Parts: sequence; structure tokens; C-alpha cells
Amino acid sequence: MPILAVLLAATLSLAALASCAPAASVAVTQQQEAGATTQPQQEMATTAQQAAGTAGQAETPESITTIEFWHSFGSGANEETMNKFISDFNAMRLGYEVNGTFQGNYAEILGKLTVAYAANEVPALSIVDSVDCPQLNNMGMLVNLTEFVSTYEPSYDFGVFFDGLMNYGTSPEGYIYAIPYGRSTPLMYINMDIVKEATGEAIIPATREEFVSVLEAVRDNTDKNPFSCPLVCWYFANFLTSSGHGFMSKDGLSSYFAIDEGALKTFTFWDWLSNEELYIAPPVGNNAWINVVIL
Repeated sequence: MPILAVLLAATLSLAALASCAPAASVAVTQQQEAGATTQPQQEMATTAQQAAGTAGQAETPESITTIEFWHSFGSGANEETMNKFISDFNAMRLGYEVNGTFQGNYAEILGKLTVAYAANEVPALSIVDSVDCPQLNNMGMLVNLTEFVSTYEPSYDFGVFFDGLMNYGTSPEGYIYAIPYGRSTPLMYINMDIVKEATGEAIIPATREEFVSVLEAVRDNTDKNPFSCPLVCWYFANFLTSSGHGFMSKDGLSSYFAIDEGALKTFTFWDWLSNEELYIAPPVGNNAWINVVIL
């Protein structure tokens, strides 16, 4: 398996870093300026210079390149899995030795990467929070993976990644700067027993209209709460995008508040669900859920 393909295959959200800071992705670093030396940086990748200098060489003690990789998995199954990824990759003996180190949570690793970038001492690869990728890219901190792959591994196919998870790591111009390693993905769970009780059949709503119709049936025909979810940005995002709106303008310069009325319509819809007793707000707390059976 080609070296770059192996590196990219083991990523959270892969972002290529220039020389100053990371994201929840694996990031590749590059030199901040001509003549400056770079040191290797939630994914895995090598610096552009390191990859160029060692591509195609047979592995010898002199040709092995050490890749410093920062991640946010310091305990439990996540740490065990990450250590296995690193161990399995190193066992392939492809001329690269990954040295993975735990650097704290997403906020902590972002701070460390920012400081390291300013000092021109970033690792070759790092896990970063995917939502930080656009900002890091705008600051010139990420390596253009599209160009990197075109130069060093033309046969590599980014199509192996699900398109819906590539948005944070893709620039408005379509260049890829980060790839997904592991993404928290909100899902809607439906209690089919409640749906059958409310509607007389097992209905899985496929549209917003069908969704509302099922909620109304649960409200009117059962004693159950129709729908609930934590009051966090993910669910706002789902309501926004499922109605055909987006977060940013195509040029990446305007947020959803300035593009159209998508955000207003989203909040209005959510508020309407609450007023109609179709949505039950959870208690205040960190990712709190209502302590009852929900749809």
C-alpha cells in the first residue's frame, strides 16, 4: 500500500498544517518560510519535505523518517485503538516511524499547536477538532493535501472518504486540507413501539412534513414526549442543512446569518416545535437529555 495512502487511511479529520497550529484531524506540517527547519506535527501525515525526501527509498536505519504525531486520546479504548494504529503502521516498515504522543483534549491540543506553529516547531501530524480546520486554513497553517497527493501520490483517491465528512477539511475552492479519522455523528433514534402506538403502523419519516406528522400523532395519541435533543449546535446544524441551507457562502467569507434567512427559519421551526409541544427541551446541563422515553 502506498505510504501516503497508509498514512491518510488512519485519520480522524486530517488537516495539513503549515508551521503554526492544528485541528480534530490529523495534520501535515510544512515549513513556515524558506530556510526554516520544520519538525514533525484527531490523523497521520508527514511534512511535505519529509515525504519528498524519502519517497521510494528502501528502508535502512539512515532512511527512516520519524514522524511526530500529536493526538487527543489519552485513556481507555480510544488510547488503545490509537496506539494499535501507530504500532500496526510502524510494523509495516515503510521507511517511517510514527511517534504518537497524547497532548490533551481538543482545546488543549489546539493551544499547543498554535504555540508550536509560532515557534516553528510543529509536529508532522496532529489530530485537531474538525471545526477548527477552516480557521487554521485561513491562517495559512495547513498543507494543501490536494496538491500534496498530486505531487507525491497521484494514484491516491480521496473518494474513499464519505463526502459528508469532508466539508470542514475542504476549502471554498475545493482543495482538501484535512480528512476524517473519526467523527461524532448525531443520529435520530426512533422508538418504533411508540410510533406504532401513535399511528398504527411502523413509520420512518423521510421528510420534514412526515417527521412533524409523526410527532403530532405521538403528542395526540400517547402520553409520551414526541421529540427531544440536547441544546447544542449540532442539532441546529441538522435543522439548517436538512432544509436546504448552508453554513457559509461559497466564497467562504459570509456566515449563514448573512447568506439568507436559513438560520432564522431554522430557529423559527425549532421554536414552533416547542410551542406545539412536539419538542421537549432537556434540563440545563452538559449534553443533558430528558429523563423519559422519547421518540
